[in-house]
Amino acid sequence: MNLFRALVFLLALSGSLSVFAAKLVVSIEPLAMLVEPLLGPDDSLRVLLKPNTSPHHYSLKASDMRALQQADLILWVGPELEQFLQKPLATLPAALQLDQLAQLSWPDQAELSEPHHSHAHTARDPHLWLNPDNALAVANAVAQRLQALAGVDGAVVQARLAVMQTRIAALSVELERDLGELRELQFMVYHQAYGHWNQRFGLTQLSAVSLTPEQKPGARHIYQLKERAKDAQCLLAEAFYDNQSTQQLAKELGLPLVLLDPLGTNVAPGEHRYETLMRNLAADMKACLNHPANS
Repeated sequence: MNLFRALVFLLALSGSLSVFAAKLVVSIEPLAMLVEPLLGPDDSLRVLLKPNTSPHHYSLKASDMRALQQADLILWVGPELEQFLQKPLATLPAALQLDQLAQLSWPDQAELSEPHHSHAHTARDPHLWLNPDNALAVANAVAQRLQALAGVDGAVVQARLAVMQTRIAALSVELERDLGELRELQFMVYHQAYGHWNQRFGLTQLSAVSLTPEQKPGARHIYQLKERAKDAQCLLAEAFYDNQSTQQLAKELGLPLVLLDPLGTNVAPGEHRYETLMRNLAADMKACLNHPANS
């Protein structure tokens, strides 16, 4: 704790020493949450997609292209999540593709395999920020890139990184404790997005309705899902997609519907937003276990 206070004090003293204002662009809100603790008051951060916008289908605007071309650092997960960025970023050296970081942990490929899909799906789950260990890997990579920029005070960035490492380590311990009671829970998901979360915290996902939220299940698929739903306690879906479709599906499967927010749509502006995102996700998943239909 003394070290933590010393780092905070150092940051307070050094805040006025910044001689360079870095320009950062990130694709989605969760990446902004991981970057914010490393930035100073003069640095700028632009998020391309609004929190309620799917990254699977998005077209860049002219203002987006200008921001990308002027950025000192661009963060995106990779083409599996933001395919619209693959071509524009191919020639921009400021771009950092996060799914290429060697330090990342990935869920077992078997978790993404669904026997009812008619095509092979070998891509990795791109929702890497749902594992706090990956959040630290991203923060380390971003800190290194920031320190390499001319005019950036590397000691200040390193101090900010140390504070962030302390907070996320504490968050991991908290989530492990809080999610321990959910390890007997079995659930289904509408969107195949929780491989990192499930593997990190030992949770049991029985099946996914679709690989992306925009896909709709056919009659045969519905039949297969009904068979698997007999062992599930709820259907998890994202609040920012088609609620009518998910409500209808939950009714057909005979499962309580619990809405999650993995993109941080409902996380208010403020400090430590990544921790808020993860705590909210844990609390919402507990609603599945504690749903009246399961009592």
